[in-house]
Amino acid sequence: MKHINRIVINIALAVLLSSIFNITMAKGLTNNQHLTDVAKQIERIAWHSLADDFSWGYELETTLDKGDNKKQQRIQKFNPSLPSDAQWRLIEHQHQAPSQQMLFEYAQTMAAIANEQSITDEAKIIDINTLEYLKGTESQSVYTFLPMLPMFDTEDANNFQGHLFVNNKTGDLDYLTISLTNSFSPELSIKLHRYDLKILFLNEKSVIHVKKIESRKVGKLLFVSQFDEKSTRLFSNFQHIPRF
Repeated sequence: MKHINRIVINIALAVLLSSIFNITMAKGLTNNQHLTDVAKQIERIAWHSLADDFSWGYELETTLDKGDNKKQQRIQKFNPSLPSDAQWRLIEHQHQAPSQQMLFEYAQTMAAIANEQSITDEAKIIDINTLEYLKGTESQSVYTFLPMLPMFDTEDANNFQGHLFVNNKTGDLDYLTISLTNSFSPELSIKLHRYDLKILFLNEKSVIHVKKIESRKVGKLLFVSQFDEKSTRLFSNFQHIPRF
């Protein structure tokens, strides 16, 4: 009788282990499939001012708060079909139409920037090779990744951690966050203690637009002067510009 009970127990244990193995394998396959699906969506993102491929025109409203109770606001229009020194146009400054002098100074500044070598189109923002599933709920899944930001050198990437949030009900990308994990000096005269970036997406059939960017930077300038800077960028009026 004991022998029979032992056999029954061994069979039950074998069935249980087999079930656990199958569930684990299925879960692994599911996560891998989700990774593939998410990676395909990432490739559809139009990063606009962060990593522009010059396929889209848009309007950009920027609000900057340096903590001095003097918020700066402006609206610019970007048209990549124009010559490089005329692609950006100032539409509004501090909620008013810009003066002729301001437009002249703006044009000079943007022309100087256009003459500099741009690296924004080389930035990945999300390094797909580092994308990993972290956790999830019924409504949302979270993935981690190593961010590649155009405003920082490539070797600085290890100081940041990225999280991508996916809507499980629609399968769409909701938003991503990038945060500083270690204080460091991106330049000799700057010490960065905090850096938070949040990017919200607008999902369309053929493309995923960046629709809003929120950021905060906290640190020291010249190791003496403190800064705490917040900014918001809103993208709208997207217009596809065919590339030939």
